[in-house]
Amino acid sequence: MKLEGYSELMEKVLELKKSGKVIDLGCGEGQNAVFLAKNGFDVLAIDNLQLSVYKTSRLGYLNDVFVNAVMKDIRNFRTSEKYDVIICLGVLHFLKKDEAKEILRYMRKISNIGAVHVIETFLLNELSKEGEDDGYYGPGELKELYSDWNIIEYKEYFSSKENKNVARIIALKLS
Repeated sequence: MKLEGYSELMEKVLELKKSGKVIDLGCGEGQNAVFLAKNGFDVLAIDNLQLSVYKTSRLGYLNDVFVNAVMKDIRNFRTSEKYDVIICLGVLHFLKKDEAKEILRYMRKISNIGAVHVIETFLLNELSKEGEDDGYYGPGELKELYSDWNIIEYKEYFSSKENKNVARIIALKLS
């Protein structure tokens, strides 16, 4: 099976990091995790769905790479390891706001100096207040949370696929 559908965001990760330990929080079907493993990274992929863990492991096998895929709720994930890349795409908006903030705080804690974070989440709809009680962020809020990091890319855009506004950040930990 050919590896398709990985995010172009992972190409940007490769521009910033050539190797290291990766954690993909909410790995989905594993395209990003497998892509990075194929490029020499040591990858831990976490998802709370057994099917996602299976698909990630299978995709790794079919692409002749190992991805440590684990079924775990990211709200309960704890480790003594430090990571060089942390990916969290399309996950935070499924959590309550305080849970999403705790995940971001924890992501920062388990990051090595020079680590890269790649995050995408839905933005709060200011008109309808959709997402107000969920892990949706207000305009500029995600960027503000990373104001002490080197922000490589930050953008807010409308996703026609999701029919929602999205915030994306790629940030590098300075110290």
